[in-house]
Amino acid sequence: MSIAESDAELQKQQFIIQSVTQGKVWGLHCEQGWSNADSCDLEDTVVYPFWSTEELAQLCAVDEWSVYAPKYLDLSEFLENWCVGMYKEYILAGIDWNPKLEGAEVDSIDLALKLVQELKKQKKEVKLKLYKNLADFEKMLLEVIEEERKSLN
Repeated sequence: MSIAESDAELQKQQFIIQSVTQGKVWGLHCEQGWSNADSCDLEDTVVYPFWSTEELAQLCAVDEWSVYAPKYLDLSEFLENWCVGMYKEYILAGIDWNPKLEGAEVDSIDLALKLVQELKKQKKEVKLKLYKNLADFEKMLLEVIEEERKSLN
């Protein structure tokens, strides 16, 4: 939801570094599925929140989200399935929200690209199922972003 832009950028950077370092991201899950909310920034848009640590996710499993428990996704699954899938469904990613459910809302393809760039920076590789390697996945992300930019002009 909505927080100061400088706080959102810092939140995003910390999320990216921690997620790459750990090789996973955390969400809140229950029998009915994964937690989600309406975007504060865009009308008629859904946001799936993710956290860089189990502890941060657990802090948000309160009130109406008390039925959820932290569950992790391997970074490779998050990149290939979640980020790409959310992009196709026009769903945003929430990043390290606080217990008031405030935090950054980001485009999932941009997030995936930043995670890939951090993987390269940290000299880490992830095993992808749908792409030959990280470079192949990054190329696809860049093509999608370029196509999106062209369509906006």
